[in-house]
Amino acid sequence: MTPVHEFWLHRSGDQIGDLEVSIRTGNVDTPLTTYTGPLQNGWEDSWERQSLDISAFAGSTVQLVFRCNKGVNGKTSIDHVAVFDK
Repeated sequence: MTPVHEFWLHRSGDQIGDLEVSIRTGNVDTPLTTYTGPLQNGWEDSWERQSLDISAFAGSTVQLVFRCNKGVNGKTSIDHVAVFDK
């Protein structure tokens, strides 16, 4: 079994800010991935499921951290956040 962090993501718009996904243990944030630029062309486009391997943190108490830098024009939406064994 591999622990995974899964969520649905929608990012669209010109000059959208970056989204950094990290995992926090104690006072330390470890970046898992960074999304730069849009994933979709507009709000009518389908959301995308994201799945990140967090097996390095198995057995630890963690917090999931989403940091989004504000862009000039764009929107980031996150839904259905889950952590489970796959």
